[in-house]
Amino acid sequence: MELDATKKEKVMAEYNKKWEEWSVGHHKIITWILTCVDNATGGQISKLNSALEAWEYLKKTHTMRDVAYMHHVQLKIHNLQQGDRPIKDYVAEMDQLYDELSIFEPHWTQDLILREKQIQRDKFYKFIIGLRPEFDGVKTALLHRSKTPSMNEAIAELQMEENRLCLDKEKVNNVLATSRPGAHLRPYRPPHFNRTNEGARRK
Repeated sequence: MELDATKKEKVMAEYNKKWEEWSVGHHKIITWILTCVDNATGGQISKLNSALEAWEYLKKTHTMRDVAYMHHVQLKIHNLQQGDRPIKDYVAEMDQLYDELSIFEPHWTQDLILREKQIQRDKFYKFIIGLRPEFDGVKTALLHRSKTPSMNEAIAELQMEENRLCLDKEKVNNVLATSRPGAHLRPYRPPHFNRTNEGARRK
């Protein structure tokens, strides 16, 4: 059935209104996507015809990038060692890496507490493994507890040990400094040396 002129005009006006709303919304989505991606990705997206095509492109490309980056973070965690750093710097880098890894965690709708405990347990063991050999005594004591200590408990105990080791090292250095041959003796200066210096100062 053919619409009369009035109804046809009304339908076209409604269509144009919806088209304009869609066009504005589409432009907003494309603009938002372009501001969130790098220049290379933005150049590819600008060639596409719709926001839907842009989303499909991002799903394909960024899924692979996410997997690669997640593997990169996991590898950094695996290879992480304390090295010559103090414990607080070692912990800071570990926390940062685990925060990055958490981005790729699926959304857990159940057993959130259980999952958090598992993450903290894994983090604890990785933290212990990466410590320097000088902390082996405390590491062994922590690992043989009937209940796995929290990260905060482990860090507190190890920092106490770190402080103790630093103090012991200072004491040893002081003893070595005072026990060097002649360390307690003043350098010998002949009597005429002081008289000569006094005369020079008076002039």
